[in-house]
Amino acid sequence: MLRRATVEDIPELVELQALLFADMGHDNASTTSWRNPAADWLRDHLGVDACVYVVDDAGTLVACALGYLHTAPPSPSSMTDLRGHISNVVTIESHRRRGHARRCVDALMEWFTQETSAEVVDLSASPDGQPLYESMGWQVRDDPTMRRSISSR
Repeated sequence: MLRRATVEDIPELVELQALLFADMGHDNASTTSWRNPAADWLRDHLGVDACVYVVDDAGTLVACALGYLHTAPPSPSSMTDLRGHISNVVTIESHRRRGHARRCVDALMEWFTQETSAEVVDLSASPDGQPLYESMGWQVRDDPTMRRSISSR
């Protein structure tokens, strides 16, 4: 069953995030240091400027996708300062290839369209996920996202 996540789902959502991070090869995915801040973030943002759709199979979350809003200066690609982002798209291994991720992402796009004023929505795709997103109309961009940590923190 596809549904919106609630605050009661936060512990399972964090566990799904841990699975995603482990699949992506993050060395510290199994550590607990990031889990409480992740749960706090979800508690603060869910239903405010973030939405998570989940697939619930008999009381167990087997897939999810997170959408959230953020501000950025207007640009040629978006005249408003409100942008959307989708992340943490994950399905547990035993439930993959059943369309769960697609349904979660479609539901998030409906949320962005119907309930927000975002004009563009971005996401970062893993090599495994990229064909799915391309089939849904996402375009690969020429400019890759880069990251630099602030070492004093």
